[in-house]
Amino acid sequence: MKIAVYHNLPSGGAKRALYNNIKYLKARRNEIDLYIPSTANEDYLPLKNIVDNFFSFPVNPSFRTFLVSLFKYKVPSKILSAVEEVDKNIACLINKKDYDIVICEQDQFFFSPFILKYITKPMLYFCQQPSRENEAIVHHLMKEGKLPKKNHFHRFIDRKLYEIELKNVSNVKNILANSFFSKESILRKYGLNAQVSYLGIDLDVFSPKKIQRQSFLLSVGSCTPAKGFDFLIKSLSFIPKNKRPLLILVSNNVNQKWKEYLLGLAKSKAVEIEIRSNIGHEELLDLYRTTSILLYSPYLEPFGLVPLEALACGTPIIGVREGGIRESLGAFQSGILIERIEKKFGNAIESLLNDQTDDPQSNIDRRNYVEEFWGLKKAGERFLSHIQRIIMDSKTN
Repeated sequence: MKIAVYHNLPSGGAKRALYNNIKYLKARRNEIDLYIPSTANEDYLPLKNIVDNFFSFPVNPSFRTFLVSLFKYKVPSKILSAVEEVDKNIACLINKKDYDIVICEQDQFFFSPFILKYITKPMLYFCQQPSRENEAIVHHLMKEGKLPKKNHFHRFIDRKLYEIELKNVSNVKNILANSFFSKESILRKYGLNAQVSYLGIDLDVFSPKKIQRQSFLLSVGSCTPAKGFDFLIKSLSFIPKNKRPLLILVSNNVNQKWKEYLLGLAKSKAVEIEIRSNIGHEELLDLYRTTSILLYSPYLEPFGLVPLEALACGTPIIGVREGGIRESLGAFQSGILIERIEKKFGNAIESLLNDQTDDPQSNIDRRNYVEEFWGLKKAGERFLSHIQRIIMDSKTN
């Protein structure tokens, strides 16, 4: 097949999922061309190294002014039009070529990219999650962390951005979601149906090694309210002070105000934390392989690659029974999923720390669970089946 791929993603789980899917498709000898605006992150897991042809479309200074000011809510309509023009130009180039299908990923600024309005070829839109700006939990956490409160104008801009998001996605016939939880979120937010294509991880990269585990806890995700680091700090405060291990938080993206709040919260709860940002891949692997327990507590996370990456490294996990993690870990008996109750979560951590032994069979069980269903090959097969279905449907309609 000849495939065009578009994305304007930042670093993080969505980019890793795209990288894995493209890697699988290339291994199946498909021809893949990548189209991105220059605002897309190509430093983290660069796709240009694995595709056949790479096209980057420059973002001019006025665009950059817009992107920098976006979250300050200074959104001149002429700049919105200019951003749309870039995606329109990319779509025109794609439409002129003989691609069998176009795979579109999300836009880090608008969620649903403008390009969705202009592609005329068979298209698949992988929507990891709709925007979450208006969720009550997000507003509650922002208030708790004393992040700047949105005024009337801010809320007006939120509505305008949502109108753009909804208008763009309304042009799509084939949407993929990463979990049934995400499928339901898309249905609630957009009123549109989606098919589920579960993600997977690269088992050659995330693998166990005979390294001594150390007395620290680990959690991985952006340093933003939705990732639940505040919950972990509060939960750890229920462990006796003389038994509380260090909590290392690894983030690719850091909201400075939220970081300050977390540091203050940890100090008030006498919980020792360390926040590391933009670490190298090998350092992350070392942390996965040496932590006592991987903790995972995002609020309504759509899927969650992190717990599977940790399990593939043979690492014990404790997570909140919420969102997509209920699907990825629901069948794994050795993983502990707890309700979002701070004392209960803290007690589970303490219990696992007390009972933890160097049991080789447990490490094997964790690895085997991921290999059975959540590896890159299995995920790639699922993704490819949807591509073939969409192409077949386009030929019969």
